Amino acid sequence: MKKIGLILAFFSLVLTGCQDKNGFSAAELERQITVFESGSEQFSYEAEFVMEITTDDFNDTIRETSSGKFNHDLSYTEEVIDGETIVSIQNGRDTQIITLDKRDIIEGIQYYSETKITEYEEEIPEPIGVIRINPSKIKLTKIENNVYTISGFLEDFIGEDILEELVQLYESRNIDSDGLKGTKIIVTITFEDDSMTINYDMTLEIEDIVIDFTMSVKTAYTSFEEIDVTDKSKYQIAISTDNIPIDIKDPISYYYHNNGAIGYQAYLEPGKYTYVSNDMNAEQPVHLEILSNGSDRRPLYVWDSEGYNTDAFDRFFEVKETGYYQIIIEYPKRNFLYSTQIIKLDYESDGLDDISYVVTTSGEIDYQIEHAYDFISIEVPGTEEVFVRINHDENIRILADIRTIPTQSIGWTSSYVVLDEARVFYIYSKYGANEGTLDIEVLPMAQASSIDDINIKTLSDVFSDPVNTSLKQFIKIEIDTLKTVRFEFDEILLEENRITYQIKSSSGSPMSLFNHTITFIPGQYYFESTNTTLMIYRVRMTEIPQDVTIIETVLASFPQLYGDLSEEHFKRGKYLRGTQWIMYHFELTQTTDVAFMDDYNQWLLNEEYERINIYGLRDMMTYRLNPGHYYAITFLPSGIDEMYLPYDYLMRIYTFTGGKNDDSVYNNFETIQLPIFYKTFNQNYINDYDGFKFILTERTDVTLSNNTSDAILLKNGALYKRNISIKTYTLEPGEYTFMCNFNKPTWEATAYKIS
Repeated sequence: MKKIGLILAFFSLVLTGCQDKNGFSAAELERQITVFESGSEQFSYEAEFVMEITTDDFNDTIRETSSGKFNHDLSYTEEVIDGETIVSIQNGRDTQIITLDKRDIIEGIQYYSETKITEYEEEIPEPIGVIRINPSKIKLTKIENNVYTISGFLEDFIGEDILEELVQLYESRNIDSDGLKGTKIIVTITFEDDSMTINYDMTLEIEDIVIDFTMSVKTAYTSFEEIDVTDKSKYQIAISTDNIPIDIKDPISYYYHNNGAIGYQAYLEPGKYTYVSNDMNAEQPVHLEILSNGSDRRPLYVWDSEGYNTDAFDRFFEVKETGYYQIIIEYPKRNFLYSTQIIKLDYESDGLDDISYVVTTSGEIDYQIEHAYDFISIEVPGTEEVFVRINHDENIRILADIRTIPTQSIGWTSSYVVLDEARVFYIYSKYGANEGTLDIEVLPMAQASSIDDINIKTLSDVFSDPVNTSLKQFIKIEIDTLKTVRFEFDEILLEENRITYQIKSSSGSPMSLFNHTITFIPGQYYFESTNTTLMIYRVRMTEIPQDVTIIETVLASFPQLYGDLSEEHFKRGKYLRGTQWIMYHFELTQTTDVAFMDDYNQWLLNEEYERINIYGLRDMMTYRLNPGHYYAITFLPSGIDEMYLPYDYLMRIYTFTGGKNDDSVYNNFETIQLPIFYKTFNQNYINDYDGFKFILTERTDVTLSNNTSDAILLKNGALYKRNISIKTYTLEPGEYTFMCNFNKPTWEATAYKIS
C-alpha cells in the first residue's frame, strides 16, 4: 500500500479512538474527511519530508519529495520519485508493480520493469494493528473552520511495546533515552475546496543533537489516465520477476539503464532453430540459454562465448518435443537497444538424423555442403578411445558433439577429435555452401594406465599409437643388450611448450635421460607420460651409436668398508657429454668380494651387462663375485644440464679383504621357505649386511620383525622398504630380500605369512 493510503488509515484510526473524549470535534473532523474522500474517484498528492539536524557546531537538512496519483480504492497508484514512476495495480490479493524510468525511453518507447506479488492474508500488514494510539492521551483541537490539530507524545502514538524497543536501542548505543517520552508530535490537517493537506511535526532530542522532522502531504482532486503497459506502441517490458511470454515470430526488444539476465517463455514446436541479434559483432554480445520443458530443466542450448564467433552453428539448436521453453538472455551492455529473434529453420539439416559416412581407417572423403545448416556426420565404430585428425578447408568447422562441443583446431586447416563413448562427429561450413575433400587420419589410443595392465603395449622404432596425457599412460620397453636409444615424438596436440615424460626401471625407479637419449642395459623398462594438461603425441625409440667410454682397470684392495680411502680406491674423471657412459672393465680370476658404493647413476654389471648392485641403496656394499668379466659404470646424474659440462664424477670400488670368514654375503644369501623365526646372523665386520631371500608366487600378507629398526626389504634386486622394526606388508609376487647391517654382534630376524 502507498504512503498516502497509510496516512488516511492512520487518521481514520485517530478519529475512531477519540470519539468518546472529544466527541464534537472528532465527529466534525470525521465528516470533513468523509466529504473530501467522497468528492472524487481519483486523487493526486505531493509529499515533502524534511529532517533538520542541529548540534553545537553542525547543521544539515535532508529533504525528499515525491508525488503521485491514486484511485479512491487504492487499486491503482502512481508514485514519482527522482524521475522514476512506480505504478502499483492491485487485483484481489495480487499486486503488479511497474517501474518506469525516464532513462529507459528510446525511439518513443518506454521500457519498464515488472514485479508481481501474491499476498497471503496472514502476511498483509494491518495499520490498525501496527499503530497503537492511546486515545485517552492525545488532544484533538479545531483551530478554525477548516483547520484541525492532533497532538500528543511519542508514546501515545506508537504504544508501549514499540517505545520499549526504542529505549533498548538507545541504551545499546549508550544514549540517554529519557528524552523519548517527552517527544511531542503535532499533526495539522487543513481542508480546502478540492484538497486536504496534512502536516506532521516532531522534534527529537538525543543528548546534544536536535532533530526536527516535518512531513507535508497535500492530496487533491484530479482526473488522470491510468498507465496501460499493454499498449505495445508505447511500452515494452524489459525486466520481470516472472518469465516474459514471447512469440518467436516477433523480435525480442530490450533496453535498460542496467545490464542483466532476463527470462522469457516461448512455445516451441519440434524442429531446428537459430537466433540472430543486432549485436553479433560486438565484443560482448548477448548470451543465450534455453532450458527444456522437463522437470529437470536441463539446458537444451547454451551459448556463452568470449567474443562473438560468426559461425552459424554457434546459434543452432534442435527442439525434439512440443512445449513451453524457458529462454534466458543475458544482456551485457547498458543503454543499448537490443533486438533478438529466434527463428525456426524451414529446411532439413542433413547428417543429423542419419550417418553420412562410416570410417574405420585413415583415408579421404569428398563432401558437398549445401548451406549453413547442412551437416555431414562421420561415425568411427568401436569402443576403444580413438584419435581422429582431419585436414580440411579453412572454412570447415568440426564438432565432437552436435550440441555444444567444438573440436580443437591445429592451425586453420587441421582439427582433431577424441572419440570415446560418443563415436560420431559433425562437419559444417562456416559460411554456407562448400565442397572439397577431407583427409582423415584414424589412430587408436588404447595405452595402458599402469605397468600392470595386461594390455600394455611395447615401444619400438615405429611410432606408437597416440598417447593421451589426460590420464597417466605407460608403454613397456624391452631391452636385450646394451644399447643407446633416442626418443622421438610425433606431436599431434601440445597444450604445453614441451612433452614431459620419464623412463622407469622395472622396480619403478626413474632413469637418467639427456636430450631424450639414454643407454640401456638388458632388462625391462617403462615409458611414463608426465604432462598434466592434455597432450597427444606418438613416440618411438631409435637406436643410435653408443656413447660409451670403456676404461680397463685393476681394482685395489682394502680390508674395511669405512674410513679414509686412498686415491687408488677411487675412480675419478669427467663427463664430457650428457649422453656419455663411462665403463670401467675389470676381470676377476677367482671368487672375490668387491666393495662398491651404490648410487642411482653408478651400477655394477656382469659381462652380459646385467646389473648386480642393489638399485637405490646408496651405501657401501659387499658383493661376492665369481671369476669373470665385470663393468662398473657411471653416467651423468639426472637433472644436470649441458651447461655444467664437463662434470666431475667419483666412483668408489675395490676388492674387500676383510670378509673372508663371512658366509652370508648379499648376492649369495640363502633362499628360505616362510615361516622363519628368530634366525640369527653374526656381524663379521662393520657394515656387514646379512639376510635371507624368500619368493612369493601370489599376493601375500607377510609380517617382518627383527631386533633393530633399520632393516630393509628388497624386491627383485631394488630397495623396496626401509626402517623396518616389525610390520605387516601386503606383497605382490616376486623375489624379496630381508637384510640389515646391524653393527652389533648378532642380528635376529623373523618372517611369516598371515593366513
